[in-house]
Amino acid sequence: MSSQREVEKAKSILKIKEVEEPIPTVFSTFEPDQNFEQFLAQFSNFLDKAESVAKPQLSRPKEVHITKNKLLDIEVLPKSSSNLTKGTQTYFTYVELSESVPSAPRSNSITEMTIEQLEEKPESPPNSPSPTYTLEQKEAITLSTKFQTSVLRSGRVMERILGQNRTKLDFEGGSDTKVVSFQRCFKDEPNTRPHSITSLDCSHQYAELILASYQNQSQYINSRQGGNGCVMLWNLKASKKTPEETFRSESAVISACFSLNHTQIVIGGTYAGHVQLWDMRAPLRIPVLRTPLTPLAHFQPICGLNQLDNNQLLTLSTDGKLCTWRQEMLSRPLTTLQLSQANLKIGATCLELDINGDLLVGSERGHVFKAQRTSGLKHIFAGHEAPVTGISCHRQLDHLFLSCSMDWSIKVWSKKHPQPLGSLVDNSDYVMDVAWSPVNPAVFAAIVGCGRLDVWYLNYSTVKPTATITVGIDAAPNRLSWFPNGQKLAVGDASGRLWIYELAEDLVVPSADEKANLLKAIEELQSCEATGTNNLWPNKS
Repeated sequence: MSSQREVEKAKSILKIKEVEEPIPTVFSTFEPDQNFEQFLAQFSNFLDKAESVAKPQLSRPKEVHITKNKLLDIEVLPKSSSNLTKGTQTYFTYVELSESVPSAPRSNSITEMTIEQLEEKPESPPNSPSPTYTLEQKEAITLSTKFQTSVLRSGRVMERILGQNRTKLDFEGGSDTKVVSFQRCFKDEPNTRPHSITSLDCSHQYAELILASYQNQSQYINSRQGGNGCVMLWNLKASKKTPEETFRSESAVISACFSLNHTQIVIGGTYAGHVQLWDMRAPLRIPVLRTPLTPLAHFQPICGLNQLDNNQLLTLSTDGKLCTWRQEMLSRPLTTLQLSQANLKIGATCLELDINGDLLVGSERGHVFKAQRTSGLKHIFAGHEAPVTGISCHRQLDHLFLSCSMDWSIKVWSKKHPQPLGSLVDNSDYVMDVAWSPVNPAVFAAIVGCGRLDVWYLNYSTVKPTATITVGIDAAPNRLSWFPNGQKLAVGDASGRLWIYELAEDLVVPSADEKANLLKAIEELQSCEATGTNNLWPNKS
């Protein structure tokens, strides 16, 4: 009885299958009266010897089997690789041994298949050529999702590697190329030519990635959705001129950004009032989540989109409605607040969130409002005579911020004073956007509608920009963004082109007394603003 149980145990472990006819034996058989441990020891020794002298296959493989028509097919492999798969019979083969044949490397792979499949499999001669496919089979493979995904991912890796040592392009226009130099231009003509860039966001996790949102100008006026739009992900290290990803939207995308907590998520606000989420892991580049059009949510274009530390979103529409959302649940906002002045809705144009959590809202009336998420408007900064187009809070001095407007001016503000500390008016067109440098406290950049990029270094001059660069020749720039390292600038224009510029090291690396010199320069600017005089010479410090 003990021997019989050992036989049954061998059957269950080895998962053998009966066949109709016996097969010639090349290994000692296991008899019922034989000790099972002795059999396993002999079998292990056989595998060890076979591994050491494995030869190329010269003839049809023979099978190792157990008597009474029980067979087990085994390939000469390391014992660690000889695993049986649950629910299937694992097929192994080994080669005939011959001392006259030189040794060859053994296989390190196991081909799993059922014995039924083995019996139906036609014999193939040694060293047979790779299988051939018909045109229909090739087309089916190339159209499969797995094949296309694999090719795209492999291609991106190769493009990034090939683009590592890409030579920097020469600047083709403008001036002050020693201070600010042109690096490259991104454009996808078939998809972005009728589109204008509406927002830019640089990734904080991956320094080479930048996000740009687009709206279709040709459909903007006559459509409730503001024309179709998209969001494109560009890679500075890629040598190609097409985007890494293109996320589609039925409505024009007015603002977009990377998710701070989830690197694979892109967030956007649309002209129709939707907040949308795209997931790079999804097979289709369409929104995976979108807010509904309800009385608690937005009905007007979303002009401001910011992220909070607790995985929440803050959105502002042009009618002054401020909503807070949880990123993973966009079915309804957590809070809704209507920003109004004297019972009149403010026509919001932009939104900025400072390091203390206070909100700065630009308006069509030319005012900048300080607000809080729970209590609404708190203070008014009146100084512009036309709609405010951009606001930028200082990264290190939390009471300072900049604003630009269609009145051709840039103003420096302090939250401690209701009037501007100074005005920078060296412009001849609308100032479309402004932004402080993330690393140098005395440097900021601005773009002018006439096609100009100005870089200001206030510790050097409060009258003229330190560097002026011409951006394109046929489209006005309208959006600006710094890369986190402060060494590069991105400018988007009305024709859908994305321009990348690089700053000289003197403007990137701040000195030890940069903040103190900045405060002195602002005091001089404030005194000139109070007396109505202008500096005739730059302030060198």
